[in-house]
Amino acid sequence: MAFQYEKEKAIAVAIEAGDIIKQAFTSRQLSFAPINFKEDNEADLVTKTDQYVEAFVFTKLRESFPNHNFIGEESEAAKENKSKSVDAPTWVVDPIDGTTNFVHATEYGSDRSTKVLKSKLDTISKVICSPTRGIRSLGSAALQCCFVAKGVFDAYWEAGVHIWDIAAGALIVREAGGVFVGFGNGENNENVVKEKVNYCSRRFLAVRPMKGDDFEKDKAVKLLRPLFEDVPLEMDGPFGF
Repeated sequence: MAFQYEKEKAIAVAIEAGDIIKQAFTSRQLSFAPINFKEDNEADLVTKTDQYVEAFVFTKLRESFPNHNFIGEESEAAKENKSKSVDAPTWVVDPIDGTTNFVHATEYGSDRSTKVLKSKLDTISKVICSPTRGIRSLGSAALQCCFVAKGVFDAYWEAGVHIWDIAAGALIVREAGGVFVGFGNGENNENVVKEKVNYCSRRFLAVRPMKGDDFEKDKAVKLLRPLFEDVPLEMDGPFGF
């Protein structure tokens, strides 16, 4: 099987990293561990655990894959990540997807700039006024993609996320038979579900698996996409995706 060795290594490292995070979470409940804010977004938190776990994951993976590239949320935010090319196999890592949940509570998204916040509020208004059962937000893009893949959520829309927030979740949705698309590209395509997604565009729509062929999925996506506001954002990178 292709990438079987990489898969086994990734799982092993993820389990080790998960143990570190669980221990840190327990410790955090009993103490006031340091919390910092990222320079470009005071609503976006970063803890020493985020930084430590990312460094741990990269170190472990580099031992087995010295010629691979690495893109991480914390190193990129700190401008330490010099790997801008993806000519070689590239690992995209978010050490803790949902740092605000890790610190204290659930939030709705991580980007609260004026244009993104307005887009989200406008979207909520449109969705609430359409035939819908409700709106949920878990504070983790990866987890919400998993809920879409499982069919618990019908759809997940987000603006303001980064490639490390959705790279894994997008694959899970598609492997489960769902649809993962971007915005501003191929709005009138006959086959929306096969659109090439720019994973650095920072705005996406995921739709749960459903019966039927691509034509039926296309109809569902074209019905849903107008409900969600498209907001132009500065792209991630350049990473060359």
